[in-house]
Amino acid sequence: VLFTMLVYSRRRRRYVDSLYRQTLQSLSGCGPDNEEASTTISSPLAAVDAGEECSDAPSAITDPRLFEIIDNVMQRSELVFNPEFSLQVLSREVDSNVSYVSRAINEGYGVNFKTVLAQRRIAEACRRLSDPALNERYSIEGIAAEVGFKSRATFSVAFKTITGLTPTEFRTAARRDKVQKT
Repeated sequence: VLFTMLVYSRRRRRYVDSLYRQTLQSLSGCGPDNEEASTTISSPLAAVDAGEECSDAPSAITDPRLFEIIDNVMQRSELVFNPEFSLQVLSREVDSNVSYVSRAINEGYGVNFKTVLAQRRIAEACRRLSDPALNERYSIEGIAAEVGFKSRATFSVAFKTITGLTPTEFRTAARRDKVQKT
């Protein structure tokens, strides 16, 4: 029984470590090796600006200028980390109608506002959980609150959905990764 538990534990650890590395690669700017990069979510405009073809992006965005403004707010503004941030707040920020903003997000990102917001917040949480200085000072609840989640349960569900790991598993893998690199 002890041997079986040891084998299972090692397999689980390797699995968690591999998911951790995949998450760092998939969430751009989400890792200690890429500290200067901003935590971004996939944007069709970024692919176009880089001269890349974005095959999974919708073919036409109703108002590309509006989407560019929205994308700028979602990528660079600290407003997204406010727990009260909503589609209405975003609409006021970009000075547009809620329906237009929602349509631009759906067409531009290919997902709804809540998914885009969760991805942005989780990308920032990953960056913070991967940062050794922040990793030691803050609890998972503290990081969840700083990136805009009102409860640890909501944060954990969103984190697991997006990364495939729980925040604790991610943090543990980040600590192991730090030790292996030193």
